[in-house]
Amino acid sequence: MVDLYYPIISSQVTRLKTRTPVQLYVKYEYKDGKGQSYSDEIAEHLEFLGINQFLWSNLRDEERSDDWIDHFNNAPFVAAFVTRMDDAVKQFAGFISEAAGGAAASQSDDEALKWLQAAYNLMLENNIVYQTPSGFLTTEQATVQEIKFPRDVFRDKSGTCIDLAITYAALAESVGLNSWLLIIPEHCLPIIGLPSGKVVPVETTGLGGGTNRANFEVAIRAGSERLNQAAQKPHKLLDIRDLLSNEGIQNPELPPLTTDFFCGIKRTLTGTTQVETPTSTTEKPSGKETVLFADDFSNRNTGWFEENTSSDKYSYNNGRFELTIYKKNWWCGASAPPVIAANSYTVQTDMVDYGNSTYGIIFNISDWDQPFYYFIVNSQTQLFAVEKRFLEDNEVKWETIIGATKSNYINASGVNRLKVHQEGDTVSLYINGNFLISAKIQSYNSNIKVGLCAQTGDDVPATASFDNFLITAVATK
Repeated sequence: MVDLYYPIISSQVTRLKTRTPVQLYVKYEYKDGKGQSYSDEIAEHLEFLGINQFLWSNLRDEERSDDWIDHFNNAPFVAAFVTRMDDAVKQFAGFISEAAGGAAASQSDDEALKWLQAAYNLMLENNIVYQTPSGFLTTEQATVQEIKFPRDVFRDKSGTCIDLAITYAALAESVGLNSWLLIIPEHCLPIIGLPSGKVVPVETTGLGGGTNRANFEVAIRAGSERLNQAAQKPHKLLDIRDLLSNEGIQNPELPPLTTDFFCGIKRTLTGTTQVETPTSTTEKPSGKETVLFADDFSNRNTGWFEENTSSDKYSYNNGRFELTIYKKNWWCGASAPPVIAANSYTVQTDMVDYGNSTYGIIFNISDWDQPFYYFIVNSQTQLFAVEKRFLEDNEVKWETIIGATKSNYINASGVNRLKVHQEGDTVSLYINGNFLISAKIQSYNSNIKVGLCAQTGDDVPATASFDNFLITAVATK
């Protein structure tokens, strides 16, 4: 049997800035089953790393494979840098709360988003910029990394992606918001939990420098794209609250702040960084996606509606499903075969040939005579919109939910991938992996269908050609 013992180390080690050699002496005593006493002493040469130096893996070369995960098995200890109780973090968080008009971040999603935007904007206001590391988080540069504490970022007014992510997470944690750090090859992204359980991934490298700076809404969109792509890469998702509260990882005891630490720090926002409540959020990064229905349209017997009339045509054609419209100012749509049991799902499709048509995804269908919605895109104009279709006195009516909006994420030629994520009465829209916007809708509790649609103006005939239709659901823990 082996018992593990960990030494109590003086907080003076936090003053070390570089590698420092030390001598470790261990004296032990024990008795065997017959009562015989034994004692011995051993000595080892060790090395303390500086307070900002982080060893990504404690595996020896012979123990480590080429797998990226093996080179970053110490990643959970990054949580020690998220110093949510440090005076520097608490004071800067106080400046943010004042700039946000006293927003109570932990009380509601709107208040939390207002506070998070103020945090990002106050970092912009203070010209805290992103500095590019070399070979960061790659297996070639995975031994020791210099990482800043939030107080270092405030002092230096700069940081790498992991420095800025840690700082943003620490600020959020200091006002009661949960945070995660998503670590992927060459990048680190902070993800902040809202009171409702939704999350906001924020691309803090958007702080940039000079004229290369992104506003908060753009930073969320970029963060959402990173989060969507993470499943395709090796990654580690660090739950900061859990690691600090339940897993025994502790923040180091840092030296007291000097009285002039925040001299030169701006505490208010100018007109260009005033706070407005953003709408961009995404689903919580937990749970496993389950495929409910997938169709590449290579099989004509998957159950889609087929018909050819004087107004429109629904058909399988060479491994695609096509909606052709012959009539001006016409709309047509077809629902996918399966019925979705709950109002929490994701549907996506590739639009591979659109010509002069407007095309999209229908969602939240209970029945064709009940209100439903559709997300439509026009590639030529790079515009998207969301409409609600319903019957009133047996007459079809339309209501604009999101008016025609320009997005450079829409490809004017080539493939466009559309995605809709519905979570209860909230729907989030994506194009080519990029978050666009969220909106509230009238939701049905169960037995929902989704599908494809197209519409025309004066230019006919027009054909919308779809491929790779997919419906998934997220199983929560």
